[in-house]
Amino acid sequence: MFVPDDKSTKAQATGGTDKDGRFEMKVSYENPGVFPGDHAIYLWDPLIDVGSKTSTDPDYLAVVKKFGPGKSPLKVKVEKDDSNYNLDLD
Repeated sequence: MFVPDDKSTKAQATGGTDKDGRFEMKVSYENPGVFPGDHAIYLWDPLIDVGSKTSTDPDYLAVVKKFGPGKSPLKVKVEKDDSNYNLDLD
């Protein structure tokens, strides 16, 4: 999830990753992309939220815990028409 610093005029964007870690963000079901500006980046596993079975891999669970909503130290400035972001999760 990309959460803009200016939530009064910009919507957050959500997306998922594929098996290689690539992701595509959308501000709504029909609108791909992310609003330009500063964003906090949060990662979570929706299966955990609903109590469903998820990965038990310790590395995976550590990433979800470290970068979860309200906890993540990740920030990014989204520039107009930039579609290649690498997020360092170490």
